[in-house]
Amino acid sequence: MLKQKCEKRYETNGARVDLLLYYWRQSPYMETIVGYLNDNNLEIAKLLTLSQFAKIWIYDLGSETVLWKIEKKRA
Repeated sequence: MLKQKCEKRYETNGARVDLLLYYWRQSPYMETIVGYLNDNNLEIAKLLTLSQFAKIWIYDLGSETVLWKIEKKRA
């Protein structure tokens, strides 16, 4: 899902845009999601760099918790 979203382009009229991915009906198993994000951090950072997004947020709606956030590095 992350790769698909990062490859899309959205009309924003120049406004900064972040990507929010969220869990709604079923919260993730935290050890699994944190492990995946840590193991794939470089690939995710590359996807972010090539996308139009300034940040990627992963959020758990049930617990109202930000699980993970990555920000595009500025040149």
